Amino acid sequence: MKKIIIFGLIFCALNAQNFESVYAQKKDEILREYEKLDLAKEEFEAYKASTLALLKQKDDFINQRAKDANETLAQVMAKEENIKKMLEEKEENIKKMLERNEELLNSINGASQNKVQEIYAKMKDGPAAAIISDLPRDEAAKILFYLQPKKVSAILAKTDPSVASELTQLLKDKNLFNDANSSK
Repeated sequence: MKKIIIFGLIFCALNAQNFESVYAQKKDEILREYEKLDLAKEEFEAYKASTLALLKQKDDFINQRAKDANETLAQVMAKEENIKKMLEEKEENIKKMLERNEELLNSINGASQNKVQEIYAKMKDGPAAAIISDLPRDEAAKILFYLQPKKVSAILAKTDPSVASELTQLLKDKNLFNDANSSK
């Protein structure tokens, strides 16, 4: 039995060295695998950090572009509002100028018509009839329209009967005087 125990001890001693070498080998293998994993982990972390940095850079770029676009849009809208205001002011000024021009034109036409009326009212009937006969018929009718009826009858009496007839027909035509009445 001593032999068996000695043999068992020798076997254990021999196997112990063999186990230690296998253990050392496995330990080295595990350490190499651990180093590979550690290296892979570091590479992954570096890749992750660079990807996150790139994404942040892109987000910053997109945010800056959006901010620039919003500022540009705000400027365009402000300019558009200014242009609208300017156009409204111009339209208002044009309306005022048109009203003032119409008033001036009406005033001039009224003054002109009054002046013509005064001239013919002060003229003697014969010369007035001669001038009226030479004028275009519608203009002559307009002049007669503004004179006193007594003066018109005196001028028509001195005018050629065919011309007086035409002028009488024109004086009856209300459409001829619509623009004359509207400018009064």
